[in-house]
Amino acid sequence: MARGFIALRAREASCPWDEYAETFEWKADSVRINVLKREFPLKAKLLTLMFIVLSFAFGGTLPAQTRSGEEEAGLDKLIREALERNPEIREIRHEVDSLEASVSASRRWKDPVLGVEYSNVPWTDPVLSTSPMSGLQFRIQQTLPAPGINDARMAVSRARVDVQTSRLDEVRSQLVATVRAAYWRLADVRAQEDVTRRHIALVDELYRAVQGRYQAGFANQGALLRLQLLRERLRDGLDDYRRDERTLTAALNAACSMPPERPIQTPALQAALKPPGESPASFVEEGMARRGRLKQRRAEEVLARREVELAKRGRWTEFNVWAGYRVRSDALSDGGADFITIGVSGTLPFDYTKRWESEARAARLRAEAARDAHQRVLDQLAADVEAVLAQWERAYQRHQRYQRSLVPTAEDTVESTLASYRTGRATFESLYQAEAALLELERTLLSARLETFVAQARLRALVGHQD
Repeated sequence: MARGFIALRAREASCPWDEYAETFEWKADSVRINVLKREFPLKAKLLTLMFIVLSFAFGGTLPAQTRSGEEEAGLDKLIREALERNPEIREIRHEVDSLEASVSASRRWKDPVLGVEYSNVPWTDPVLSTSPMSGLQFRIQQTLPAPGINDARMAVSRARVDVQTSRLDEVRSQLVATVRAAYWRLADVRAQEDVTRRHIALVDELYRAVQGRYQAGFANQGALLRLQLLRERLRDGLDDYRRDERTLTAALNAACSMPPERPIQTPALQAALKPPGESPASFVEEGMARRGRLKQRRAEEVLARREVELAKRGRWTEFNVWAGYRVRSDALSDGGADFITIGVSGTLPFDYTKRWESEARAARLRAEAARDAHQRVLDQLAADVEAVLAQWERAYQRHQRYQRSLVPTAEDTVESTLASYRTGRATFESLYQAEAALLELERTLLSARLETFVAQARLRALVGHQD
């Protein structure tokens, strides 16, 4: 809009603008000035320079330019903080560590059991010399695992580690995508606020033009009231942007387990992200190899298969063997010779109660469910990749069309209509509609640009990126 301001003020200064051409192009995030040098009166040059400075001041562009100079590495820092400090990530890491610690324990034998028994003495006279069966017995017992069952248990434990590790990969990918999307939304909110401030300045410029016509008797008070209403609506929208900025800042800090009020700096979004040239099938293939949720479903199927094998091993008897030594009293009639005891016990073989058969059947059903879930996630991945790429391409097309054609045309329309309105060749309605159209187009341009950044974050999460 600086171009419109400069042109109009130069005309007001009786500068022969058409004869001494200077072209100023203004973009939302950067200024590109191309001066076509010709003979130009010194007075007009000084006036033009002054108007450029004023245009910067009223255009509200300094905050955006300050943000554009900030380091892009701020996003990488937030991602690192989130991956290191996020409570959910830490929770799953501890679960993985716990399961890994149980892997080696699952293959070990059960601890032997040591017992001491003071037995077979009358309760009325509990001494060892009363009965020939009385004695003090020491006993040690050990459970002998069925062949291969400890290996099966260790395989189950390892499969559980794989399930949680894959879950951790998925949570990391989704967390990074959430941080990226929130970060760029925060940058967009600030850009939208800058656009609104520029339009408040523009509405003030239009108001002064209409006020001049009103004082001359060529405009009615309703036109001034409509511009006042538009200006107040724009000012009220600034509070919405501040609310959204606080909300997104708090969300980003929550992901990093930091205080919600910690300020977060964002750069200005300079241009829309061009969509990738690869086919959707290539992203699906990458996702099949990297996506945490797919790996988790595969790991769940493997876990269920390992549980089937464990149930089959569980059908076989685990024997308990023991040995005992009974100390008897020397006062007994037989001289009190000590006794030894050796024994063995075990459950009835071949799954007598059908418990292990039921557990094996349940595990097979879980394996089939995990396989179906894997296919469902894979189908959804293909659909999501297609949808994200379509949205990305459409947003990029819209951004390019608006940036190259629609927004510049709308700027020229506002400039031309305002100039015509000053001389009575345009109506207030056309001036008002031109400003409203420019505001909508600039906001749509920013929204399309944001959509390309959000699409990139979503696509990276879909294929399993964790950075």
